[in-house]
Amino acid sequence: MPLPPIRAALCALCLALPATAQEMSEAPAAPEGFDEAMGAALAAAGAGETLVQCTALFRAFRLYAGEQTEVGRMAAERETDMAVFSVLVWQDETGSEDMEAAFEVVVPWVDAATELYLDRMTANQAEGGTVFDANLEGNLGFCNALRDRLAGDAPADEEPDGDQ
Repeated sequence: MPLPPIRAALCALCLALPATAQEMSEAPAAPEGFDEAMGAALAAAGAGETLVQCTALFRAFRLYAGEQTEVGRMAAERETDMAVFSVLVWQDETGSEDMEAAFEVVVPWVDAATELYLDRMTANQAEGGTVFDANLEGNLGFCNALRDRLAGDAPADEEPDGDQ
């Protein structure tokens, strides 16, 4: 499939995601201040915000679990896929074909969001003995389903399940 239709489909999906995700389920709220901090970190991400956030979530799991673990390897694959989708959406929004410029813009967003997720995972582990909270589980489910759908590993008529 040529790149322009892929980009158009990604942009259309990303623009529709916030309302669709909210209607799919009502996951418990994130810890106080987390959503505001994430919103500030990704304020300039535009239509690719959800993709960047999922990229960061997979990166945080990779870093937290360790790159030599099965979970870390799986998270790394998903992180890479979502990073590519994030860059494609940024390129479509800006009209730029410059991959270096795209990575210069997108990577800092991913880095900032990753730090927020790592801080949250560390706090969850310290407080509850596990990196997960109900909202984080919902986000991970959503991001997994979104990645599978975008990568062609899930039927297009299935909606990602979870709240982002």
